[in-house]
Amino acid sequence: MRNVGNLIPPATAEGASTGDLAEAGAIEYAVWVLKVANIVVCGHS
Repeated sequence: MRNVGNLIPPATAEGASTGDLAEAGAIEYAVWVLKVANIVVCGHS
């Protein structure tokens, strides 16, 4: 999933997305449907 600035909005303590649901949907699809075992979060400064 790519978006402007590669930003993923934070989640609430319950795990609910606080921003655009496209990111949450992409991650959920990857984990539940595609059975992705590892998610790597990379950043830069």
